[in-house]
Amino acid sequence: TISGKVSDTFKDLKNPKPKKQISNKRVYEDRYLMRYFKYALVVLVCVAIIFVVWYSIVASKTPSDGKDFNDNKTPTVEGNNDKGVQDTDDNNDKKDDDKDKKDNDNDKKDDGETNKAVEITKNGSLNYSFKLKPGQETFKFKVEFVGRSWCRLNVNGAEYEGFKSGIYNDANKSNSLDAAPETVELEFNAGDFQNLELTFGYFMGHRFYINDTLLEVDPSEYSGGRKTLEITQVK
Repeated sequence: TISGKVSDTFKDLKNPKPKKQISNKRVYEDRYLMRYFKYALVVLVCVAIIFVVWYSIVASKTPSDGKDFNDNKTPTVEGNNDKGVQDTDDNNDKKDDDKDKKDNDNDKKDDGETNKAVEITKNGSLNYSFKLKPGQETFKFKVEFVGRSWCRLNVNGAEYEGFKSGIYNDANKSNSLDAAPETVELEFNAGDFQNLELTFGYFMGHRFYINDTLLEVDPSEYSGGRKTLEITQVK
């Protein structure tokens, strides 16, 4: 029995058992974590490549410091723009000055039109009528006494309390026509005013204004005698 078993054992040794076939599967087939790690690694590499390319493009457009521009002797756009802006500011200032001047001229023109918003008609020797523009509620009457003269004012047929009867420009005792005048200015309500009569004891060189519009007096009318100025409002 022992001999038979030994004999069988030697037979088994002489006839080697066939090797098991190894499956031709990948080593990492069942290792899911390693597979995802490879994918993640590939993605990181791609992102790194893209970042390097982008940084290279940006770095090529941006100077590392300001020496490149400072060393460049070619006139820069910045300098030209400064000059252009300065010129533009000067032009704007000039336009603003012109506009202000034009506005001032218009204001003066408007003031002149307001002051001269009156139509004056000479009816005869020291006899005038005037008509105000619509909307004017008041008007001014001004007298410049050149010669030394006594004077009295009647308004609407009665002596006007706002005017003192007496001697005006008493300093011009020689009655020089070049003497500085004594000025009296009165303001009347246009709705109430009808007419006025200004009587002079000595009529020489006097001047009269309605809203700063001069009444034309012929030199022959300055006789040096007693005279009466008549002014009537036409409505």
